Amino acid sequence: MIQAGDYVTVEYPVFSGGEYQEAVQRLNERFKSEAERIASEQETEMNSFLTEAEKMDMDISVSFERSLKNVYIEGSMICVEQSDYSYTGGAHGLAGLTGINYDLEEERELSMEEVLGCSKENAVEAVAGAFSRTELVQEGIITLDQVRENVDEAVYYMTEEGLHIVFPQYSLGAYAIGMPEAVVTEQDVKAVQS
Repeated sequence: MIQAGDYVTVEYPVFSGGEYQEAVQRLNERFKSEAERIASEQETEMNSFLTEAEKMDMDISVSFERSLKNVYIEGSMICVEQSDYSYTGGAHGLAGLTGINYDLEEERELSMEEVLGCSKENAVEAVAGAFSRTELVQEGIITLDQVRENVDEAVYYMTEEGLHIVFPQYSLGAYAIGMPEAVVTEQDVKAVQS
C-alpha cells in the first residue's frame, strides 16, 4: 500500500509462487509502478483542489482511495479488481473500477473476448445476454442497444462466478443508476455460439 500525503491511499496486489516466477515479478513491478504513479497524480490533484478552495475561503475535505477488491487466478491467468473512490467536495464523490486480466505465460493483458474464449461479436452478444437479466434492462432504464454500443467502455474481470462486466458511472445513464453490472457465464457464451 502507498500513502501519499494525508489524502491519498493506493493498494496494489503482490503475487508470489507458481511456475511463472519471472513473469510474476514483472507483473508485481508493474502494479507497484502504477500505484506510485496514481498516488503521485492524485496527491497533486487533491492538493490543487485544496489550494483552490483556500483561495475561495472554502473549507472542504478531499480524498482518493484505491482498494484491492478481488483476485482470481486460473492457470496462467490472473484477474484483479480494484475500486477507486475520489471525493473533492460536493454532494457525492465518484467511484470507479479497474479490471486487469493478465496472462502470465504470454505476459500481456487479455481482451474481453480472449477471457471469454470467443469472437468479439459473440462476446458483445454474451454481455447483452447477461445484462438482459438485470433489473435496469427489465425496467427499461437502460437498453441492450446501449450495452452493445458502449461495451468497449466497460471494465471487466473474472471471478469464480464468471466475467463481471461493469460500466462506469454516467456511461449508460445518470449518476443514480450507479455502475451497471452483470456477470457473463459460460452459458451466456454457449448461447451465442450455437
